Amino acid sequence: MAADQGYVFAQTQLGWMYQKGLGVPQNDQIAVEYYHTAAKKGHTRAQTNLGWMYEDGKGVTQSNTKAMEYYRLAAEQGYARAQTNLGWMHEDGKGVTHSNTKALEYYRLAAEQGYARAQTNLGWMYEDGKGVTQSNTKALEYYRLAAEQGYARAQTKLGRIYEDGKGVTQSNTKALEYYRLAAEQGYARAQTNLGWMYEDGKGVTQSDTKAVEYYRLAAEQGYARAQTNLGWMYEEGKGVTQSNTKALEYYRLAAEQGYARAQTNLGWMYEEGKGVTQSDTKALEYYRLAVEQGYARAQTKLAWLYRNGLVVTQDYEKALEYYKMAADQGYKNAQANLGWMYSEGLGERRSYKTYQKAIKYFELAAEQGDSFSQVSLGVLYDMGYGTPQNKEKAVRYYRMSAERGNLRAQSKLGWAYKRGKGVEQSDLKSYMWFYIRHYNQSPDEEFEANTRLNSVQIKEAKWMALKCISSNYSDCD
Repeated sequence: MAADQGYVFAQTQLGWMYQKGLGVPQNDQIAVEYYHTAAKKGHTRAQTNLGWMYEDGKGVTQSNTKAMEYYRLAAEQGYARAQTNLGWMHEDGKGVTHSNTKALEYYRLAAEQGYARAQTNLGWMYEDGKGVTQSNTKALEYYRLAAEQGYARAQTKLGRIYEDGKGVTQSNTKALEYYRLAAEQGYARAQTNLGWMYEDGKGVTQSDTKAVEYYRLAAEQGYARAQTNLGWMYEEGKGVTQSNTKALEYYRLAAEQGYARAQTNLGWMYEEGKGVTQSDTKALEYYRLAVEQGYARAQTKLAWLYRNGLVVTQDYEKALEYYKMAADQGYKNAQANLGWMYSEGLGERRSYKTYQKAIKYFELAAEQGDSFSQVSLGVLYDMGYGTPQNKEKAVRYYRMSAERGNLRAQSKLGWAYKRGKGVEQSDLKSYMWFYIRHYNQSPDEEFEANTRLNSVQIKEAKWMALKCISSNYSDCD
């Protein structure tokens, strides 16, 4: 009745009711009609809503240009939501040339009015150093302003800041506090983050059951990361009865949204034939989808297929190309594989330079705790391949790897002590490391070794080995 009399607030409100299907059948076209009527009269919320309908292509042909037009009309009247939307269009380069400077300008206008979404966006610009000097302090300031208004996205951002210890003292307790505030509002990302805290036991008693509970809440809202995490819980049987069928179901839901990790997981299920008929062709299809998004694990999987000639023609150069893509993102598995290919002369003929490349990538992976790379580095230093021979350095890498349970490194360390190469000769420690390797591989079999030790010394060496293993390699001296 009020809308028919030309009351713009009622027209806008009625448009909203039709857009959401509240009290009437949902109808975007009718919503647009009411928004148009009120927007022509300069009603800022109607103009902003109409801009959003054009941006999203709801009830109208999608048009970023038209969206910008309506956002501007409302923004020029000082309407904070329109200013924020206009900032986003500039940040994302939608309907306008990308400009972080313009995005910041509009976010600031809205933030100064206390608009929580703009404050959060402004915080993100500072956190990421987009158009401004990076500042965790400024990011925190804006996130707090929005979080204090109960804005779930800001609360989640604040939670992650505390979880990562960026610009604040790291605190899982504070992270949980903010995640809970947002999760209680049904915010899917916060629910997923809360699920991860429970799965990893960060700041709470570890609980796969609670993790699944929160992942499910977010997954039911269509949040791809939660669907992928829930799929993983089903695949591993963590907090739920193991089910490859359910895992596939959730991976597919997320993969259909273009989520790279889900696409990679789905590819792995096909490659291994888990819950589906084994198909390297399907695996390749999903890996490629994720590779197109620059996802490192998928690039590594694709490299593996090229390296081994599975589904695709074997091509070492292609394998190197994909491994390098992932390695340059810091993915240790790719770095280790790249190091191995260079050390074996695959894709590039083996030479001093290829060994140097191998050392470079092995070192990157070794720094991340990759035991294969650590023992491989030990061998290169031991033999003097691509570097001056350095037995002491070789032993250091053997020890790093051995203390991570690498059997080859434990054996190498045993030989180093036996021969006194790079370390002071010790039959006792040599026997100890050989026994550790044996115990980790075949604990139920009798250990026989060619040794100069007497029976008392052998007993002592075995005791030392078991002490080392039981201390998780922290007490091996």
